[in-house]
Amino acid sequence: MLNGSNTIYYVVSLDKDKKRRENVISQLKKQKIKDYEIISAVYGRSLSDEELNKKVYKNHKNKFKWNIKLSKSEIGCALSHLKIYRDFLSSNYKFAVIFEDDVIFNYSFDNEIKNLVHSSFSEKKQVVLLGELKQFFKKAIFKSQNYKIVKTETAFLSHSYIINKEAAQEILNFNYPVKTTADNWLLFNLYLGIRVYGLDPFVTDQNTQLESEINHIEITRQIKEIEKKIPFYQQHILWKRKFFKLKVKTLKIFFPFIFGSHFKRDR
Repeated sequence: MLNGSNTIYYVVSLDKDKKRRENVISQLKKQKIKDYEIISAVYGRSLSDEELNKKVYKNHKNKFKWNIKLSKSEIGCALSHLKIYRDFLSSNYKFAVIFEDDVIFNYSFDNEIKNLVHSSFSEKKQVVLLGELKQFFKKAIFKSQNYKIVKTETAFLSHSYIINKEAAQEILNFNYPVKTTADNWLLFNLYLGIRVYGLDPFVTDQNTQLESEINHIEITRQIKEIEKKIPFYQQHILWKRKFFKLKVKTLKIFFPFIFGSHFKRDR
């Protein structure tokens, strides 16, 4: 089971956002989670040009920043999660539970979930998402009385997840200087070999009453526009994902019943 001897809890929050920090502390108190580390988030909008040049990846020809145009807020978010990984990797814990400050709980984060998640960590590099999944394979990889661990097909959001050291080290090595967003789970799965699972039903959500500096709909639109401009000979960074999406599209045509989704609203 996830417990105090093998698991550390992190909260990532901007020091200036008092209301959001109060929200997450209140949520954790309701879940009887008392021991956690508060990590001061990196405020992306305050990053200087010098810091951006140092901390954001650019290829040798400097034609584009990998395959995604990142806003300062997205860069700050990515750097904040990398900051957590560095702290986690220096600890003696095997697992880290990470919450952003807009998290809310739909269900109790109880021993059933902790036992199930712990038993699911059979892969060397693994993440388990606690929030909603855009699309997943319905077949349970592990299950308990009320929950299933499922394989994700499309997932983003980084407001709540559990990660082991091997996965944290892999993402840290890859994403610093920052190449992509903190929640590019499909890329981390396809390119880094990290298993990305989720919970069904999902346990956490985002408090929509708290304003976010990151607009996921706009991010998706920007990504599509930028990918169109990448020269064909440079699109090797996208091919693996394109083949995966083609495979999923084919499965949807012939076996649509194997997929599930938690999304009831646009992101």
